[in-house]
Amino acid sequence: MKKDLKYILVLGSVFIVFILLELAKPKPIDWRLTFSRSDKIPFGNYVLFDLLKKAAKNEKVHASYKTVYENFQEGEYAQANNYIFINHSFSPDDLDAYNLLDFVTYGGTTFIAANKFSGILADSLKVQLNDYFLSGLDSTIFDVKADSMALTFVNPSFGDARKFFYNPEAVPMYFSSFDTASTMIAATNSKGHPVLLRVKYGNGEFILSSTPLAFTNFYMLRGNNHRFASNAFSYLSDGEIIWDEYYKVGRGEQSSPLRFIISKTPLRWAYGLTLLSLILFVVFEAKRKQRAIPIIKAPENVSLEFISTVGRLYFHHGDHADLANKKIVYFLEQVRSRYHLKTNELTEEFINKLSEKSGVSRELTRKLIELIKKIQRMDQVDERTLHQLNSTIEEFNNITKH
Repeated sequence: MKKDLKYILVLGSVFIVFILLELAKPKPIDWRLTFSRSDKIPFGNYVLFDLLKKAAKNEKVHASYKTVYENFQEGEYAQANNYIFINHSFSPDDLDAYNLLDFVTYGGTTFIAANKFSGILADSLKVQLNDYFLSGLDSTIFDVKADSMALTFVNPSFGDARKFFYNPEAVPMYFSSFDTASTMIAATNSKGHPVLLRVKYGNGEFILSSTPLAFTNFYMLRGNNHRFASNAFSYLSDGEIIWDEYYKVGRGEQSSPLRFIISKTPLRWAYGLTLLSLILFVVFEAKRKQRAIPIIKAPENVSLEFISTVGRLYFHHGDHADLANKKIVYFLEQVRSRYHLKTNELTEEFINKLSEKSGVSRELTRKLIELIKKIQRMDQVDERTLHQLNSTIEEFNNITKH
């Protein structure tokens, strides 16, 4: 035991040092482009969603983890007038695209911010995007540079809050093609390229943005850039709002309890410590010696031996009458305890009641009772009559078992 304790202390010390080093190590910044309302990382949408809820006041803002088709078919958000999508790219399947087009056709407003539009929706709205800088979204976006790319709203009613500055590599996309007959330019970049469009469709409107990063935590908290999102959302109509999460993280915030535990740092540490403790317990407890467990023999079943002995006894003595009367006594006792019938008089009424309660036909019941009455009147019982009694009782009992 002392030897085991030494190993436990060494392993425990190493583990404690490891934990202290991990806790002291600065947590790396998560630069993933999630655009999720619950993410407080630089390129999540926690700040925007929080401000949207506050600005909506009495109007409800619903976070949806379902497809567009499911939302409209189930009628869960039947009162909603607005749908918001903010993604790196937006390519809904045909079924979702047609449902979204119908939603806008009947008066809804859909806001979509993405670096890429494709599929039926992009074709229906006749929009195409281009990358002015021809640079991908990589780690260079995260470098702190002078914000030299201005995004300017065309509407003069916004006054001084018309122009906002961003890292050029964070907002490289612009709309290179669109239907001028149904589209109004709402904002442009420093190069004069449109970055925010209002597309009339049926009785409703699509608001399309090519700068999704402008709506993330990183840029919402820089200077007065939150006013850019405020101006863009001012084009939404009055009414409830559906905020899409399905096209970002899939169906459901946490698909399992384990995923939720792993997503939270304190719970993840607790889960890891628990697993390690269980492993250490198993490893060291397995070495402990245990006393031998005595073998306990199962009790023998002597019923068959007893029946065999009784059978041999009656066979040698040949007292068929005594055996027949014992079987009759046992059968009648069974009738009294099971069916609660008096057996002192085996009348026609008794036969009818026994047949009804046991479910055995009157013919078989009458046959058995008449045989019992016959044997009770006999002084001597031959082997054939004994066999007939036994088989009739067994036939009666087999029916009552079912």
